[in-house]
Amino acid sequence: MAYQIKFAEIVIKEQIPAIPMPYRQQIRRAIEERLTVDPVKFGKPLKYSLLGFRRLRVGTDNLIIYSVIVCIFLDLCYTYTKVRRACEF
Repeated sequence: MAYQIKFAEIVIKEQIPAIPMPYRQQIRRAIEERLTVDPVKFGKPLKYSLLGFRRLRVGTDNLIIYSVIVCIFLDLCYTYTKVRRACEF
């Protein structure tokens, strides 16, 4: 299952441009190779005031702080039709 990454507006406008290019490439690669694959497995949970967030170390000097939001979409029409057919005699 691939995860979709969404950045906050401040990250796109201010934080990413402020990162030097070599680190920016390293961070992009970590996001693509680890966070889109399994953000829970690769990230360490944070505590106290950052409870609910996770961190991923990139290189020796950089941390990515993120949260995982799981959305489940059901095809209710398909599920309803399947259940109705199973209940018919």
